[in-house]
Amino acid sequence: MLFTSNSIGRYVPIVLLYFLVHITLVVFWNRFDLPDFHGVPSNAERTRALQVANATQYELEAWLQRPQDIFDFGAMGDNIARFSTLAEIATKHQSINQKPFLSLLRQQFPWWMPSRLTYLPWKKSSVAPSETTGLVLCVGSKNLIYAIHVIRGLRNVLNSTLPIQIAYAGDSDLSFSDRAKLTQLGPDIETLDLLNMFDDSTAGIQNGTWAMKPFAVLASRFQRVILVDADAIFLQSPDKIFEADPGLRNTGFLFWKDRAIVRGLDPGRHAWVKQVMKGRLISPVLHQSLFWAEQVYHQMDSAVVCIDKGRPRVFMTMMFTAWMNSWKVRSEVTYKHVHGDKETFWLAAELSHTPYHFNPEHAGAIGYMKNGTTNEVCSNQALHLNWKGEPFWLNGGLRHFKFGGHREFGTFTHWIVGDGKNFTSQLAVTFQDYIFCARGTQPHSLSGTMYEESIQRTLSEAQIADDEFYGDSGLFRGLLG
Repeated sequence: MLFTSNSIGRYVPIVLLYFLVHITLVVFWNRFDLPDFHGVPSNAERTRALQVANATQYELEAWLQRPQDIFDFGAMGDNIARFSTLAEIATKHQSINQKPFLSLLRQQFPWWMPSRLTYLPWKKSSVAPSETTGLVLCVGSKNLIYAIHVIRGLRNVLNSTLPIQIAYAGDSDLSFSDRAKLTQLGPDIETLDLLNMFDDSTAGIQNGTWAMKPFAVLASRFQRVILVDADAIFLQSPDKIFEADPGLRNTGFLFWKDRAIVRGLDPGRHAWVKQVMKGRLISPVLHQSLFWAEQVYHQMDSAVVCIDKGRPRVFMTMMFTAWMNSWKVRSEVTYKHVHGDKETFWLAAELSHTPYHFNPEHAGAIGYMKNGTTNEVCSNQALHLNWKGEPFWLNGGLRHFKFGGHREFGTFTHWIVGDGKNFTSQLAVTFQDYIFCARGTQPHSLSGTMYEESIQRTLSEAQIADDEFYGDSGLFRGLLG
């Protein structure tokens, strides 16, 4: 097609409009990603900050005087953005009175009871972020053995030296003797009773299972938290993830996508998210996702989440996430529409206009080649990659099937990258559960790789743990081809 000067002229407004919209999106979604504060603010900056703080506090006071609608997640997201502004001012301008901000925060979140050890971005600290990085695991008696597998793998196979906090909800959740089993697994392992950190009459942490996780992040003494499920097994050390991952460095959040599976169990899931987002400018991260296009059932696998609470907006987004998982909100709204906590992390960031990063690939699989195929890998375990596209961690533990008391370890000979819509499910008659099979990309053999060694050694550590835990030896060995 030939363009004349007249025809070109007709397209100029369209091109200009495109670039205007693009620039607007970029500016909008990056204006909150502020650099770290350095230096001493000038008097003019302090005066301006005080004016902004007073105006923002007035808006929040007016909001809190009205009846609270727990169904209006969008309005809550706007409120979190206001709280984030106050948190940033409190962090940068330490001389400004923080009491009005903290009073409003406690009104909005009555379950919040920070201790002197709780990390808060606006508290003065002389400790470098690298020295306040740690792993947080929520552990109860029901998943104790899986947590032991995780910790033995981290300490004895990957030589991770990050401190570990074990979060639990009272003695009925994790007994003293069980806590001792965990703290004796290595150095720098401590416990954290969440019931001492929050008012559980409104938080509903006890017996909350998934709901405990964002509360554990908030309660932790660490600035930079790697939140880990008790059945998430690392294949590489996570110790330097905050320095190494570009998306995490840029935003303070790192999330991983779930398996790209479409199910018809909840046709209203996508409709609810879009209703919550109605009229709001969505981020490019969500707009470009298969979840937003309603092509996958889940967006996020929350078995590992990386959070830098040193960024005030990230911290306030975690308060929002915890609110979504508090008893009244989760029972009446959140858990009626999404599966547990997994979508609440990114949804809180999205609604409060806080930048966040997803690793680009959907979860793959790590397991065994399906009989009669050369391009399909099956297992119960979901595989996740790091920023370099290498196997990093798996979700689902090391068992072939972890429910019902079965203790046989899985078979791990191959892995495959998740590439979008590449999963099928196959009923495993023996254990009456779904084995997930991934296809569509080229499978990789584990033979002779560092990942095979990592899994072999972690399986050996898990077998030792089983022998000690169950009091037997050699009954349930894992398979590696």
